Amino acid sequence: NDLPPTELAELVEANRQLANRVNKLQSLFEISRLVSSTLQMAEIPRLLLQRAAEIVQAECGSLALIDKQRSGVVFQLAYDAEGTEVKGLRNFVMPLGEGIAGLVAETGQPVIANDVSQHPAWSPLSDQMTGFTTKKLMAVPLIAEGTIIGVVELLNKKEGDFDQNDVDLLSLVASSVAGAIQNARQYESLKQANQALHQAHKQRVAAERWAVLGKAAANLAHRINNTTTLIPIAAQHTLELLAPVELPPELRADIEGNLERIRRNSLYTVELATVLLRRFRKDPTDAHDINELINKALTLVELPTNIRLVTHLDPDLPPVDTSDLLTDVFVELLGNAIKALSPTGGLLRIATFRAGQNKVSIQITDNGPGITAEDVSKIFNMFFTTTPTGLGFGLWWVKTFLEQQRGEITVDSVPNEHTTFTVTLPHNLPSLRSF
Repeated sequence: NDLPPTELAELVEANRQLANRVNKLQSLFEISRLVSSTLQMAEIPRLLLQRAAEIVQAECGSLALIDKQRSGVVFQLAYDAEGTEVKGLRNFVMPLGEGIAGLVAETGQPVIANDVSQHPAWSPLSDQMTGFTTKKLMAVPLIAEGTIIGVVELLNKKEGDFDQNDVDLLSLVASSVAGAIQNARQYESLKQANQALHQAHKQRVAAERWAVLGKAAANLAHRINNTTTLIPIAAQHTLELLAPVELPPELRADIEGNLERIRRNSLYTVELATVLLRRFRKDPTDAHDINELINKALTLVELPTNIRLVTHLDPDLPPVDTSDLLTDVFVELLGNAIKALSPTGGLLRIATFRAGQNKVSIQITDNGPGITAEDVSKIFNMFFTTTPTGLGFGLWWVKTFLEQQRGEITVDSVPNEHTTFTVTLPHNLPSLRSF
Protein backbone atom coordinates (compact mmCIF):
# COMPACT_ATOMS: atom_id res chain seq x y z
CA ASN A 1 0.00 0.00 0.00
CA ASP A 2 1.18 3.46 -0.84
CA LEU A 3 1.72 5.63 2.22
CA PRO A 4 1.24 9.36 2.32
CA PRO A 5 4.56 11.21 1.96
CA THR A 6 4.42 12.42 5.56
CA GLU A 7 3.92 8.94 7.01
CA LEU A 8 6.54 7.52 4.65
CA ALA A 9 9.08 10.09 5.82
CA GLU A 10 8.24 9.30 9.44
CA LEU A 11 8.67 5.57 8.77
CA VAL A 12 12.03 6.12 7.05
CA GLU A 13 13.19 8.25 9.98
CA ALA A 14 11.98 5.64 12.48
CA ASN A 15 13.84 2.91 10.57
CA ARG A 16 16.95 5.06 10.50
CA GLN A 17 16.77 5.65 14.24
CA LEU A 18 16.13 1.97 14.88
CA ALA A 19 19.10 0.95 12.73
CA ASN A 20 21.22 3.51 14.56
CA ARG A 21 20.16 2.10 17.94
CA VAL A 22 20.84 -1.47 16.78
CA ASN A 23 24.32 -0.44 15.60
CA LYS A 24 24.96 1.25 18.93
CA LEU A 25 23.81 -1.80 20.87
CA GLN A 26 26.00 -4.07 18.72
CA SER A 27 28.98 -1.81 19.39
CA LEU A 28 28.11 -1.78 23.08
CA PHE A 29 28.00 -5.59 23.17
CA GLU A 30 31.36 -5.78 21.39
CA ILE A 31 32.96 -3.33 23.82
CA SER A 32 31.60 -5.21 26.82
CA ARG A 33 32.92 -8.49 25.44
CA LEU A 34 36.35 -7.08 24.65
CA VAL A 35 36.96 -5.27 27.93
CA SER A 36 35.61 -8.17 29.98
CA SER A 37 38.01 -10.60 28.31
CA THR A 38 41.24 -8.70 29.00
CA LEU A 39 43.15 -8.29 32.23
CA GLN A 40 45.63 -5.86 30.68
CA MET A 41 45.04 -2.42 32.18
CA ALA A 42 46.71 -0.70 29.23
CA GLU A 43 44.19 -2.18 26.78
CA ILE A 44 41.01 -1.13 28.58
CA PRO A 45 41.18 2.66 27.98
CA ARG A 46 41.99 2.22 24.30
CA LEU A 47 39.13 -0.22 23.77
CA LEU A 48 36.72 2.00 25.65
CA LEU A 49 37.56 5.35 24.17
CA GLN A 50 37.94 4.32 20.55
CA ARG A 51 34.71 2.34 20.35
CA ALA A 52 32.68 4.67 22.58
CA ALA A 53 33.64 7.59 20.35
CA GLU A 54 32.43 5.54 17.38
CA ILE A 55 29.10 4.81 19.06
CA VAL A 56 28.10 8.43 19.61
CA GLN A 57 30.20 9.87 16.77
CA ALA A 58 32.40 11.94 19.05
CA GLU A 59 35.78 13.34 18.02
CA CYS A 60 37.60 11.83 20.98
CA GLY A 61 37.27 10.56 24.52
CA SER A 62 39.31 10.52 27.71
CA LEU A 63 39.53 8.33 30.78
CA ALA A 64 40.61 9.46 34.24
CA LEU A 65 40.97 7.41 37.43
CA ILE A 66 40.65 8.70 40.97
CA ASP A 67 43.92 8.91 42.90
CA LYS A 68 43.17 9.42 46.59
CA GLN A 69 46.77 10.24 47.44
CA ARG A 70 46.72 13.11 44.94
CA SER A 71 43.14 14.14 45.81
CA GLY A 72 42.11 14.24 42.19
CA VAL A 73 41.38 12.39 38.99
CA VAL A 74 44.44 11.44 36.97
CA PHE A 75 43.92 11.30 33.21
CA GLN A 76 45.27 8.03 31.89
CA LEU A 77 44.71 8.36 28.14
CA ALA A 78 42.77 10.19 25.46
CA TYR A 79 41.91 8.58 22.11
CA ASP A 80 40.01 9.60 19.01
CA ALA A 81 37.60 7.35 17.11
CA GLU A 82 40.42 6.09 14.88
CA GLY A 83 42.42 4.87 17.86
CA THR A 84 45.04 7.65 17.75
CA GLU A 85 46.19 8.86 21.14
CA VAL A 86 45.65 12.54 21.96
CA LYS A 87 49.02 13.65 23.33
CA GLY A 88 49.62 15.80 26.38
CA LEU A 89 46.87 14.62 28.73
CA ARG A 90 48.48 11.57 30.30
CA ASN A 91 49.06 11.99 34.08
CA PHE A 92 47.32 15.39 34.14
CA VAL A 93 45.59 15.78 37.54
CA MET A 94 42.24 17.53 37.96
CA PRO A 95 41.40 18.11 41.65
CA LEU A 96 38.21 16.49 42.91
CA GLY A 97 35.30 18.89 42.55
CA GLU A 98 37.10 21.02 39.96
CA GLY A 99 36.44 20.90 36.23
CA ILE A 100 33.71 18.70 34.81
CA ALA A 101 35.77 15.53 35.35
CA GLY A 102 36.43 16.47 38.97
CA LEU A 103 32.75 17.29 39.48
CA VAL A 104 31.56 13.94 38.10
CA ALA A 105 34.19 12.08 40.14
CA GLU A 106 33.01 13.81 43.30
CA THR A 107 29.24 13.60 42.78
CA GLY A 108 28.89 10.44 40.69
CA GLN A 109 26.37 12.23 38.47
CA PRO A 110 26.69 12.38 34.64
CA VAL A 111 27.10 15.77 32.98
CA ILE A 112 26.07 16.95 29.50
CA ALA A 113 27.56 20.26 28.37
CA ASN A 114 26.73 21.03 24.74
CA ASP A 115 28.39 24.41 25.19
CA VAL A 116 31.22 23.94 27.67
CA SER A 117 31.85 27.67 27.94
CA GLN A 118 28.47 28.02 29.63
CA HIS A 119 28.97 25.26 32.20
CA PRO A 120 30.01 26.56 35.64
CA ALA A 121 32.42 23.66 36.27
CA TRP A 122 34.22 23.89 32.93
CA SER A 123 38.02 24.24 33.14
CA PRO A 124 40.14 24.92 30.03
CA LEU A 125 43.28 23.43 31.61
CA SER A 126 43.06 20.14 29.71
CA ASP A 127 42.67 21.98 26.39
CA GLN A 128 45.72 24.06 27.25
CA MET A 129 47.67 20.84 27.90
CA THR A 130 46.69 19.17 24.61
CA GLY A 131 45.97 21.99 22.17
CA PHE A 132 42.55 20.39 21.59
CA THR A 133 39.45 22.63 21.47
CA THR A 134 36.51 21.26 23.43
CA LYS A 135 33.11 22.56 22.39
CA LYS A 136 30.74 19.85 23.63
CA LEU A 137 31.34 17.36 26.40
CA MET A 138 29.61 14.41 28.02
CA ALA A 139 31.00 12.77 31.18
CA VAL A 140 29.85 9.74 33.16
CA PRO A 141 31.32 8.14 36.28
CA LEU A 142 33.14 4.82 36.39
CA ILE A 143 31.57 2.90 39.28
CA ALA A 144 32.83 -0.47 40.52
CA GLU A 145 31.17 -2.29 43.41
CA GLY A 146 29.36 0.87 44.42
CA THR A 147 32.52 3.00 44.50
CA ILE A 148 33.38 5.78 42.05
CA ILE A 149 36.80 4.94 40.60
CA GLY A 150 37.01 7.39 37.69
CA VAL A 151 35.38 9.33 34.88
CA VAL A 152 34.87 8.81 31.14
CA GLU A 153 34.43 11.82 28.87
CA LEU A 154 33.43 12.09 25.20
CA LEU A 155 34.12 15.35 23.39
CA ASN A 156 32.62 17.18 20.40
CA LYS A 157 29.77 15.12 18.97
CA LYS A 158 30.03 15.42 15.19
CA GLU A 159 26.30 15.61 14.44
CA GLY A 160 23.84 17.21 16.82
CA ASP A 161 24.14 17.45 20.58
CA PHE A 162 24.83 14.89 23.27
CA ASP A 163 21.54 13.65 24.74
CA GLN A 164 20.22 11.29 27.40
CA ASN A 165 20.40 8.31 25.02
CA ASP A 166 24.14 8.95 24.66
CA VAL A 167 24.49 9.17 28.43
CA ASP A 168 22.62 5.89 28.91
CA LEU A 169 24.76 4.08 26.35
CA LEU A 170 28.03 5.46 27.68
CA SER A 171 26.98 4.63 31.24
CA LEU A 172 26.47 1.00 30.23
CA VAL A 173 29.89 0.98 28.58
CA ALA A 174 31.43 2.62 31.64
CA SER A 175 29.89 -0.03 33.88
CA SER A 176 31.54 -2.82 31.90
CA VAL A 177 34.84 -0.98 31.80
CA ALA A 178 34.78 -0.22 35.54
CA GLY A 179 34.27 -3.91 36.24
CA ALA A 180 37.10 -4.84 33.91
CA ILE A 181 39.42 -2.30 35.54
CA GLN A 182 38.52 -3.68 38.96
CA ASN A 183 39.23 -7.22 37.75
CA ALA A 184 42.55 -6.12 36.30
CA ARG A 185 43.50 -4.41 39.56
CA GLN A 186 42.62 -7.49 41.58
CA TYR A 187 44.59 -9.66 39.16
CA GLU A 188 47.59 -7.33 39.41
CA SER A 189 47.32 -7.27 43.20
CA LEU A 190 47.23 -11.07 43.37
CA LYS A 191 50.17 -11.29 40.98
CA GLN A 192 52.25 -8.92 43.08
CA ALA A 193 51.27 -10.74 46.27
CA ASN A 194 52.39 -14.01 44.68
CA GLN A 195 55.66 -12.42 43.59
CA ALA A 196 56.21 -11.12 47.12
CA LEU A 197 55.59 -14.59 48.57
CA HIS A 198 57.95 -16.12 46.00
CA GLN A 199 60.60 -13.54 46.85
CA ALA A 200 60.15 -14.16 50.58
CA HIS A 201 60.56 -17.89 50.00
CA LYS A 202 63.69 -17.25 47.94
CA GLN A 203 65.13 -15.08 50.70
CA ARG A 204 64.35 -17.69 53.36
CA VAL A 205 66.02 -20.43 51.31
CA ALA A 206 69.03 -18.18 50.68
CA ALA A 207 69.29 -17.34 54.39
CA GLU A 208 69.09 -21.02 55.36
CA ARG A 209 71.69 -21.94 52.76
CA TRP A 210 73.93 -19.12 53.98
CA ALA A 211 73.64 -20.33 57.57
CA VAL A 212 74.52 -23.90 56.57
CA LEU A 213 77.42 -22.72 54.42
CA GLY A 214 78.66 -20.48 57.22
CA LYS A 215 78.64 -23.29 59.75
CA ALA A 216 80.30 -25.71 57.34
CA ALA A 217 82.87 -23.10 56.30
CA ALA A 218 83.77 -22.32 59.92
CA ASN A 219 84.23 -26.01 60.79
CA LEU A 220 86.21 -26.64 57.62
CA ALA A 221 88.40 -23.58 58.13
CA HIS A 222 89.28 -24.55 61.70
CA ARG A 223 90.13 -28.10 60.65
CA ILE A 224 92.25 -26.88 57.75
CA ASN A 225 94.07 -24.38 59.96
CA ASN A 226 94.73 -27.00 62.64
CA THR A 227 96.11 -29.58 60.21
CA THR A 228 97.64 -27.49 57.45
CA THR A 229 99.25 -24.42 59.01
CA LEU A 230 102.46 -26.26 59.92
CA ILE A 231 102.92 -27.90 56.50
CA PRO A 232 104.54 -24.92 54.70
CA ILE A 233 106.79 -24.34 57.72
CA ALA A 234 107.84 -28.00 57.73
CA ALA A 235 108.42 -27.95 53.98
CA GLN A 236 110.59 -24.86 54.26
CA HIS A 237 112.52 -26.38 57.17
CA THR A 238 113.10 -29.59 55.18
CA LEU A 239 114.47 -27.53 52.28
CA GLU A 240 116.90 -25.86 54.67
CA LEU A 241 117.98 -29.24 56.13
CA LEU A 242 118.65 -30.56 52.63
CA ALA A 243 120.89 -27.64 51.71
CA PRO A 244 124.17 -29.07 53.12
CA VAL A 245 123.40 -32.68 52.11
CA GLU A 246 125.29 -34.05 49.13
CA LEU A 247 122.78 -35.25 46.54
CA PRO A 248 122.86 -35.88 42.80
CA PRO A 249 121.68 -32.71 41.04
CA GLU A 250 118.64 -34.37 39.42
CA LEU A 251 117.49 -35.92 42.72
CA ARG A 252 117.99 -32.62 44.55
CA ALA A 253 115.95 -30.81 41.91
CA ASP A 254 113.11 -33.34 42.20
CA ILE A 255 113.04 -33.21 46.02
CA GLU A 256 113.24 -29.43 46.17
CA GLY A 257 110.56 -29.13 43.48
CA ASN A 258 108.20 -31.44 45.34
CA LEU A 259 108.79 -29.65 48.64
CA GLU A 260 108.14 -26.30 46.99
CA ARG A 261 104.88 -27.60 45.53
CA ILE A 262 103.88 -28.91 48.98
CA ARG A 263 104.67 -25.52 50.53
CA ARG A 264 102.84 -23.54 47.84
CA ASN A 265 99.72 -25.73 47.81
CA SER A 266 99.47 -25.76 51.58
CA LEU A 267 99.68 -21.95 51.63
CA TYR A 268 96.88 -21.90 49.06
CA THR A 269 94.79 -24.16 51.31
CA VAL A 270 95.41 -21.96 54.36
CA GLU A 271 94.49 -18.86 52.33
CA LEU A 272 91.28 -20.52 51.17
CA ALA A 273 90.39 -21.44 54.76
CA THR A 274 91.00 -17.84 55.88
CA VAL A 275 88.78 -16.50 53.11
CA LEU A 276 86.06 -19.03 53.96
CA LEU A 277 86.14 -18.07 57.62
CA ARG A 278 85.90 -14.35 56.90
CA ARG A 279 83.35 -14.38 54.13
CA PHE A 280 80.86 -16.72 55.75
CA ARG A 281 80.87 -15.11 59.15
CA LYS A 282 77.50 -14.00 60.47
CA ASP A 283 77.45 -10.23 60.12
CA PRO A 284 74.66 -7.94 61.37
CA THR A 285 72.93 -5.77 58.79
CA ASP A 286 72.68 -2.02 59.06
CA ALA A 287 71.91 0.98 56.86
CA HIS A 288 74.97 1.67 54.70
CA ASP A 289 75.89 4.42 52.27
CA ILE A 290 76.83 2.56 49.08
CA ASN A 291 79.16 5.34 47.95
CA GLU A 292 81.05 5.17 51.26
CA LEU A 293 81.51 1.41 50.86
CA ILE A 294 82.80 1.96 47.30
CA ASN A 295 85.31 4.54 48.55
CA LYS A 296 86.35 2.22 51.38
CA ALA A 297 86.91 -0.61 48.89
CA LEU A 298 89.08 1.69 46.77
CA THR A 299 91.39 2.22 49.75
CA LEU A 300 91.79 -1.56 50.08
CA VAL A 301 92.98 -2.19 46.53
CA GLU A 302 96.18 -1.03 44.88
CA LEU A 303 95.55 0.92 41.68
CA PRO A 304 98.52 0.85 39.27
CA THR A 305 99.55 4.13 37.68
CA ASN A 306 98.66 2.86 34.19
CA ILE A 307 94.97 2.54 35.13
CA ARG A 308 92.74 5.63 35.01
CA LEU A 309 89.87 5.64 37.49
CA VAL A 310 86.59 7.44 36.69
CA THR A 311 83.73 7.51 39.21
CA HIS A 312 80.13 8.65 38.80
CA LEU A 313 78.59 8.19 42.24
CA ASP A 314 75.02 9.42 42.70
CA PRO A 315 75.12 11.59 45.86
CA ASP A 316 71.39 11.15 46.47
CA LEU A 317 71.29 7.36 46.76
CA PRO A 318 69.18 6.07 49.66
CA PRO A 319 70.93 3.85 52.24
CA VAL A 320 70.92 0.08 51.78
CA ASP A 321 70.35 -2.43 54.58
CA THR A 322 73.29 -4.82 54.29
CA SER A 323 76.39 -6.03 56.12
CA ASP A 324 79.95 -4.71 56.02
CA LEU A 325 80.81 -7.70 53.82
CA LEU A 326 79.42 -5.73 50.87
CA THR A 327 82.79 -3.95 50.92
CA ASP A 328 84.38 -7.33 50.16
CA VAL A 329 82.10 -7.65 47.13
CA PHE A 330 83.44 -4.38 45.75
CA VAL A 331 87.04 -5.33 46.62
CA GLU A 332 86.60 -8.60 44.72
CA LEU A 333 85.13 -6.92 41.63
CA LEU A 334 87.66 -4.08 41.66
CA GLY A 335 90.51 -6.54 42.14
CA ASN A 336 89.40 -8.57 39.14
CA ALA A 337 89.13 -5.45 36.98
CA ILE A 338 92.58 -4.27 38.06
CA LYS A 339 94.10 -7.68 37.25
CA ALA A 340 92.52 -7.54 33.80
CA LEU A 341 93.87 -4.03 33.13
CA SER A 342 97.29 -4.21 34.79
CA PRO A 343 99.34 -5.65 31.89
CA THR A 344 98.49 -2.88 29.42
CA GLY A 345 96.63 -0.28 31.49
CA GLY A 346 93.24 1.17 30.68
CA LEU A 347 90.08 2.70 32.10
CA LEU A 348 88.25 1.61 35.25
CA ARG A 349 84.81 3.16 35.66
CA ILE A 350 82.57 2.95 38.75
CA ALA A 351 78.99 4.23 38.72
CA THR A 352 76.16 4.16 41.26
CA PHE A 353 72.57 5.04 40.44
CA ARG A 354 68.93 4.31 41.22
CA ALA A 355 67.50 1.30 39.41
CA GLY A 356 63.75 1.64 39.44
CA GLN A 357 61.68 2.65 42.42
CA ASN A 358 63.14 0.48 45.18
CA LYS A 359 66.62 -0.50 44.02
CA VAL A 360 70.12 0.87 43.59
CA SER A 361 72.77 -0.37 41.18
CA ILE A 362 76.55 -0.35 41.17
CA GLN A 363 78.43 -0.83 37.90
CA ILE A 364 82.13 -1.61 37.66
CA THR A 365 83.44 -1.48 34.09
CA ASP A 366 86.89 -2.00 32.61
CA ASN A 367 88.02 -1.78 29.00
CA GLY A 368 90.39 -4.72 29.32
CA PRO A 369 90.56 -7.96 27.31
CA GLY A 370 87.01 -8.98 28.22
CA ILE A 371 85.58 -12.43 28.90
CA THR A 372 84.58 -15.00 26.32
CA ALA A 373 80.94 -16.08 26.09
CA GLU A 374 81.94 -19.58 27.22
CA ASP A 375 83.65 -18.25 30.35
CA VAL A 376 80.79 -15.83 31.12
CA SER A 377 78.44 -18.80 31.43
CA LYS A 378 80.74 -20.37 34.06
CA ILE A 379 82.14 -17.32 35.79
CA PHE A 380 80.01 -17.62 38.93
CA ASN A 381 80.72 -21.35 39.39
CA MET A 382 82.75 -22.36 42.43
CA PHE A 383 86.46 -22.95 41.72
CA PHE A 384 86.19 -21.63 38.15
CA THR A 385 89.11 -19.32 37.41
CA THR A 386 90.86 -17.96 34.33
CA THR A 387 94.12 -17.16 36.14
CA PRO A 388 96.74 -19.64 37.44
CA THR A 389 96.87 -17.95 40.87
CA GLY A 390 93.12 -17.49 41.36
CA LEU A 391 91.19 -19.41 43.99
CA GLY A 392 88.08 -19.70 41.81
CA PHE A 393 86.04 -18.77 44.84
CA GLY A 394 85.53 -15.01 44.78
CA LEU A 395 82.79 -14.51 42.19
CA TRP A 396 80.87 -17.56 43.40
CA TRP A 397 80.93 -16.08 46.90
CA VAL A 398 79.91 -12.64 45.57
CA LYS A 399 76.83 -14.09 43.86
CA THR A 400 75.89 -16.22 46.88
CA PHE A 401 76.30 -13.30 49.29
CA LEU A 402 74.27 -10.91 47.13
CA GLU A 403 71.42 -13.40 46.82
CA GLN A 404 71.39 -13.69 50.61
CA GLN A 405 71.12 -9.88 50.72
CA ARG A 406 68.11 -9.90 48.32
CA GLY A 407 70.34 -8.61 45.52
CA GLU A 408 71.75 -9.87 42.25
CA ILE A 409 74.78 -9.57 40.01
CA THR A 410 75.04 -9.72 36.22
CA VAL A 411 77.95 -9.53 33.83
CA ASP A 412 78.16 -8.12 30.32
CA SER A 413 81.38 -8.55 28.39
CA VAL A 414 82.61 -8.12 24.84
CA PRO A 415 86.11 -9.55 24.21
CA ASN A 416 88.69 -6.82 23.54
CA GLU A 417 86.15 -4.11 24.39
CA HIS A 418 84.80 -4.11 27.93
CA THR A 419 83.54 -6.04 30.94
CA THR A 420 80.77 -4.67 33.18
CA PHE A 421 79.61 -6.20 36.44
CA THR A 422 76.31 -4.78 37.70
CA VAL A 423 75.28 -5.26 41.32
CA THR A 424 71.65 -4.45 42.17
CA LEU A 425 70.32 -4.22 45.73
CA PRO A 426 66.96 -3.20 47.25
CA HIS A 427 67.13 -0.07 49.38
CA ASN A 428 64.00 -0.96 51.33
CA LEU A 429 61.68 -3.90 51.85
CA PRO A 430 59.37 -4.58 48.89
CA SER A 431 55.77 -3.46 49.38
CA LEU A 432 52.60 -4.14 47.41
CA ARG A 433 51.18 -1.31 45.35
CA SER A 434 48.01 0.24 46.69
CA PHE A 435 45.17 -0.08 44.22
